[in-house]
Amino acid sequence: MGGFTATVQEMPLEEFLAGGSQGGVAGASPMQLFGQMIQLAVVFGVVIALAFLFTRWIAGVRYRRGSGANLQLLESIALSQQTYLQLVRAGKRYFVVGLTKSSITHICELDETEITLADFSAGDILAFEKHLKKYWPPGAKTSE
Repeated sequence: MGGFTATVQEMPLEEFLAGGSQGGVAGASPMQLFGQMIQLAVVFGVVIALAFLFTRWIAGVRYRRGSGANLQLLESIALSQQTYLQLVRAGKRYFVVGLTKSSITHICELDETEITLADFSAGDILAFEKHLKKYWPPGAKTSE
């Protein structure tokens, strides 16, 4: 059987960059190669930034479509990795539903008097920030 054989020749880096006997980057100076690497990094960064912005845009479109005047997801709690219990408002009625990977099950209907809707005001966010500063970074305590 005929086979492929390759020979490896050692060559100084400068000779390789200058084109060397086996190829290399003929006629390119180290500064030109560095410039090309910078251009490649910039193009890669732009592609990553565009992908990030596109996914944020898609998520925003999906979120706006998911919350309307008549249907609203009020609360959700994960019971396991793929099982959720959700409180949903449909018009003026409130339902508790169970979600799994392959089904949605109606659990019960609640009256408006049976539920407590969370009101996240700016004061609540500041209260959370105060508690967060108490424990983050780890070991840091605030004086109160």
